[in-house]
Amino acid sequence: QLLLKMSVKLSQNALRTLEDIKQELKKDKDLENIGVKSNLYGHLTEVFSRIIDNHTYDGFDKFEEISVLVKQTNLKIVDPKYDYEINNQGLKSLTKDQAFALIEKAKNLLKEVPDVGITDADKSLLTKDQQFIIPHLQEQAQMLEWAGINFGEDIVFLLQKSIKRLAVLSGATSLRFFGKVFGTQKDYWIVQGQLPDVQFGKIDEYQEKRNTGTNASVFWVADNLLMDWIQLPDVHPNHLMSANLIKQVFTGNLNQKIDSNPPFPGKERHLLRAQLARIQHATEICPKGMFEIDEESGEVKMAEEFTVPGFEELKSTENWVHQQPSILKAGRCSHVTPAGMSEEEAEEYK
Repeated sequence: QLLLKMSVKLSQNALRTLEDIKQELKKDKDLENIGVKSNLYGHLTEVFSRIIDNHTYDGFDKFEEISVLVKQTNLKIVDPKYDYEINNQGLKSLTKDQAFALIEKAKNLLKEVPDVGITDADKSLLTKDQQFIIPHLQEQAQMLEWAGINFGEDIVFLLQKSIKRLAVLSGATSLRFFGKVFGTQKDYWIVQGQLPDVQFGKIDEYQEKRNTGTNASVFWVADNLLMDWIQLPDVHPNHLMSANLIKQVFTGNLNQKIDSNPPFPGKERHLLRAQLARIQHATEICPKGMFEIDEESGEVKMAEEFTVPGFEELKSTENWVHQQPSILKAGRCSHVTPAGMSEEEAEEYK
């Protein structure tokens, strides 16, 4: 019994000593005075993990080399948050009054009452006979679900109501849901549409006009379907050329400064608009022969003699074409006409 008690006591002391050593190893220390906190316990854990994964046969010989490499690797990989974790952060900090205001906005949206971005005096200007084209998102959601994309019935219903409200308030002739862009702080809901040929403000001579080229469509974004949609600025060639050279993670803040190399000449709203143009011109396709160019106006229109191809024909990529023109390296769909050119020469130049 005496030997058993001594053995138990020694085991307890050993465990206590081992735990003390473990806690000592876990104390953070400045790694080589560069402001990066690390500890010996984590370092050894990472070293042994790499040995077990990649160097089981020569771990003894590679131990020092692996240790040095781990010390030089200060980047800590963190699993990205889910979209619901990011989008629900704002709801946790709401006061009681803010929560009730949000509920009221949801009620108005469902009742199709335009309470966002418009004054009481302007509500009388809205007419019920306004005509516009919007998609039936519930039907489109079924097709997206077949492709493995599902926003949920409640979100799709809110999105349908929100797009209809945007059509009423913006005066757009047509709108469609373009997609969702994930951000580190908030996510962007994207709507694509057409506005009448009215453009305010001075246009840069190198920038393509509204409803033409890279500005063939107008884009709106929102991080909350209950709030107002924000119209993105028309894209500039400089933004397109720079966006093609960098990789950037969006934050969800349209006014966020872009730190990149080479430098980007704008904020996140301009980068987002440029990337949306690139996506649109690279991915929008249609059956071959569906559209044609009007010889008089030069505009694209539906071909009069077009017939929908059969299923077997549509299975071949040869029967599909890009609906939008290619974006040139100059950040436009057409070249800028030099000064002094005649109209005929300018048409050939473009």
